Amino acid sequence: MTSAASTATEATAASTSAEWEYEEQPKAAPPVQFDGEEAGVVHDLDRVQSVYIFGAAVAVLAVISVVPGLGDVVDHFRSYDSPGIDVWALLTIALGGIQFAYAVYVIQIPDWSTVRMAAGYLVLVAAFYALVLGVAMVVDRQNGFVSFLQIDQEQQDGRAAGWSFIMLCLTGALCYMAGRLAMRWKREDDDEWEELDVEF
Repeated sequence: MTSAASTATEATAASTSAEWEYEEQPKAAPPVQFDGEEAGVVHDLDRVQSVYIFGAAVAVLAVISVVPGLGDVVDHFRSYDSPGIDVWALLTIALGGIQFAYAVYVIQIPDWSTVRMAAGYLVLVAAFYALVLGVAMVVDRQNGFVSFLQIDQEQQDGRAAGWSFIMLCLTGALCYMAGRLAMRWKREDDDEWEELDVEF
């Protein structure tokens, strides 16, 4: 009987001690918010507007670039004896779609790093049109690359060379614009950090 009472007393004391320890646990403080606090990095309005203009230009060029490809798709569905959609049309639509996605990405996150990423993709697009331009002007119609792209008819009437030249010039201009914007922004950021003596 005495042993049972002693055990009950010890259990009560342990429970009381546990409750006391639980009550003494410090509670997490609620997050403190200051007036005028801004989350993340906020860039200058002039820089952000420059990125918006660049992103809009990339989007407009992306829409323009898919026009010939969409025209070939429409001709395919309107013709009963169409051999199919040409490879060059599918490539231009794919490149234009990815370019439009980069434009949205740049507009959503206006920063010199996103501009540089978009510039890298534009360089690839410009290289593609430069390749097609060279092929259309120099290579014979029976060439394997011409047959793969299915631009033999467009090469014959000069449309492939003309369109590739136009897109190369426009894409190259955007590449230059993006490079200048990203380099100037990055240099100004580095100068500001150096003035503040901030070490990363």
